Amino acid sequence: MKIACLNALSVIVRDRIIFSLVKGEGSIIRLVRLETDLENINDLTSFKGSRAFLLKVFEEQFLVSVDNSLVLVDERGVQRTVLKTNRSENFFWHVAEANKRVFVQEYGQPPTGIYVSEDFESWKKVITNVELDGDSKHFHSITWDPYSGCS
Repeated sequence: MKIACLNALSVIVRDRIIFSLVKGEGSIIRLVRLETDLENINDLTSFKGSRAFLLKVFEEQFLVSVDNSLVLVDERGVQRTVLKTNRSENFFWHVAEANKRVFVQEYGQPPTGIYVSEDFESWKKVITNVELDGDSKHFHSITWDPYSGCS
């Protein structure tokens, strides 16, 4: 068994390839790719931030939450911020997929939102926690219920 010693913040395995956000020096967060043999670590791009989550890997693109920004990264490592939270201290924490749409969930100080996209570039707010329950603080997660009959 091989072991890769990385200060990993977030990991997704897809098609026997490991993608990870790794804490670098200072405020640098690296997006890296590892083959499952753990022989080579390839840097794809890096971000400046204090908190990050690798939310989704699709085709040759990555959806990454860095501090209060939702960032779309292409196969060349080019980054584009596609959505920001309402408050600078909030962040995007979880993702769910349904009916060719992707939903992201904001976490932090109210109001926090759930957003939807069909192309990963344009996002629309679906609802906030305050609209659902005026006493709630924020969402903790998001998931899709395939048995609800909603589309």
